[in-house]
Amino acid sequence: MSVAMTPCAALGAPYSRGTLVYEEWTSEDGQTGSNDNGFLHTAMHAVRKHSRLAFAFVGICIVLVFWSALHEAAPARTLEANRVLREDVQRPATAQTADRLVTRLESAVLEALNVFNESSVQNAPPNTTAPTTTMVQPSHAGDAESATLAAAAEVIVDAEDGATLLAAERARADHAIAVAAAATAALEEARARLSEISRDLGSLREAVREAPRQALREKAAMEQQALRDHAAASAFRSMRGRVADDLLPRRAFVTLAHEPVRGSLLHLAALALARALQKVSAYPLVLLTDAEYMPDGRTRIAEGLRPLNIHVLPLAALNVPASVDVAQNPTWKYAYWKLQIWNLTQFEKLVWVDSDSLITRSLDWLFEEDWMWAQRDDWFCRGSQSHVCSGLVLAFPSAADFQGLQQHAATGPYWEKADQGIIESYFLNVRHRPVRLLLDSDAGFGRCLGRVPSVYLDRQHGAIPGIWDVPAFVHKSSGYGGTNNAYNNVCFSPFLELQYYSRQGLLFNACHLHPLGPMWRELFCEAVAFAGATSPEIATFCDDGCWYRGERSLPAPIGDDGRSCRRVQSFTGAHPGVPLDPWIGGTVL
Repeated sequence: MSVAMTPCAALGAPYSRGTLVYEEWTSEDGQTGSNDNGFLHTAMHAVRKHSRLAFAFVGICIVLVFWSALHEAAPARTLEANRVLREDVQRPATAQTADRLVTRLESAVLEALNVFNESSVQNAPPNTTAPTTTMVQPSHAGDAESATLAAAAEVIVDAEDGATLLAAERARADHAIAVAAAATAALEEARARLSEISRDLGSLREAVREAPRQALREKAAMEQQALRDHAAASAFRSMRGRVADDLLPRRAFVTLAHEPVRGSLLHLAALALARALQKVSAYPLVLLTDAEYMPDGRTRIAEGLRPLNIHVLPLAALNVPASVDVAQNPTWKYAYWKLQIWNLTQFEKLVWVDSDSLITRSLDWLFEEDWMWAQRDDWFCRGSQSHVCSGLVLAFPSAADFQGLQQHAATGPYWEKADQGIIESYFLNVRHRPVRLLLDSDAGFGRCLGRVPSVYLDRQHGAIPGIWDVPAFVHKSSGYGGTNNAYNNVCFSPFLELQYYSRQGLLFNACHLHPLGPMWRELFCEAVAFAGATSPEIATFCDDGCWYRGERSLPAPIGDDGRSCRRVQSFTGAHPGVPLDPWIGGTVL
């Protein structure tokens, strides 16, 4: 029998590195046979007869296969690490060690096979002819077995060392791959950062190029804004008017505001007059008053009214002579107190204006006159009346005249016109310098609007349609009844309840119909805002929604009883387009 085999064919790897063991034999009766798995038969027989040697042989073959696998995988792993790291790493020592181990293992396997064959021949069955196998026969089987085991042990040790080296190399290769991957990631991050820096640099360059142009644009915008601010500030200063300083001027307007009961609002009617003078005049207003505080009860009135260009002086309560019948008209008492303006000798000239009036245009030209002027007393609108009305008087303060006026008042039996009769009579009969009278178109009563000859005429000296005769000084607005009662100045006062008027079941605000009613209210409410003079009544009066529609646009002030703001009708008919019955009158509330 001939046997052809290669190392590790016994592991069952079919035709991996050669052919399997092939056996032929001839029996005593002349029959022949073969066994493709003869090696397995031999191996099993060896296991039964020589178990230690069989196990050694199997272990050697397993180690050899493992080592061969590692030997074949090691170059691939090394090449992968070399490729990632881009280094020419050579491993000749590992390859040489692997080749040497393979050679030694093959030799050990051949020696083991010789021993197996020898043992098979000695124990062959008696009726068979011992197969002939081409093998190298050792001289001593025992020594061969020992040598084989020793060689196998050495091979195992070398294989373990090689496996350790290869594991270390694999770990280094994995580490190198990880380092290379980290380096690649860091490189990509650096590239991204560099790209971002490049973009930022581009933006910075663009910003540097744009900065001078932007600076020019901003400078131009700031200059334009400065011009607008200056114009706005100038307009506001012009609109707001002058503010009173600590020095009294030599010329001023003057009025009186009496507070009969602390907290009343009678003295505040002068605020609209002061606001009007701020707009139309270059001269301040001197207020003679006995009030000490603003409506808030904390602010001194002199300080509170300073923003309105008002100088506050104390009001003297003059003794009214018996010749002035205050029982007939209680207001004559306070009218008589006007005489004290002649005692204000710190002024060169004063223009007295009643606080129940409205100034619509400048009267500053009066300060250039060399003697007294006054409004005409034309209550019934007859025109060109010859008597003095003290609602507007240009006065020249003098202590002598102040004493003379009081003495003259005491000598008269009865002064029907109270203070204005005294003034007219004193300067006519005592000083022999009568008071000159203004035109009705410069100073007149509000009840006479539309009846005064106007300077506004067409080419044929015909009147222009409309109301073109409003005086510069309008004394009282007039009101319900047309007499000198509580309603004779209904639109030049902050008392809203006096402005309500009812007719045929409809409620109106009468001052909506007056040409100067809304104007006086606007002046008064502006003055209140500048001076901070507020109260529940004033807050209601200055609420646009309440005054124009009877619907509050602001929350009701604390202390308001809810009756002062009433819904009013805007159209003047019973229904839109339907007039009221002209034969049915109305009444105040």
